[in-house]
Amino acid sequence: MSGSDERGPQQQQRLKQAKIEFDALLRKLLPECARGRSGLFGQHARALGKEAAARYYAWPDSDKLLALSEEIAARQEELGDTSELPLLSAYLGYRAERAADVPGEPRLALRFLQELKREEFVARGLPTNIERYVETEDVAREDDRETDEHE
Repeated sequence: MSGSDERGPQQQQRLKQAKIEFDALLRKLLPECARGRSGLFGQHARALGKEAAARYYAWPDSDKLLALSEEIAARQEELGDTSELPLLSAYLGYRAERAADVPGEPRLALRFLQELKREEFVARGLPTNIERYVETEDVAREDDRETDEHE
């Protein structure tokens, strides 16, 4: 077996590993960004320039996430892998937003987290209609009030 024949399975394995790392790292960084840390979507780098953003908004894990996304894209191209990665596509989509009315990175991260939670609910067959939960909460409060009144 030649070296290039062995590289295919190794590249496939590395691609799989990179996808797993990307998923885990993104899910770790999104809540941190939603709590106010900037740098995940590259807004400061575009506004201030890469050097200033690196100096004042350094976030090595965010840099690693971007590097993983680039590695995944490159490996997919090398291997002719055309499979869609929704999480990666969504992340790159958020990074590409440039309109004047684009919210700050914490709000983008919160929106991204909400989308992921909605997808998780759909996958589990749970309702995503928020009014249903509000109604349930109101009914529970009314039940508590009735219990308090009878005591």
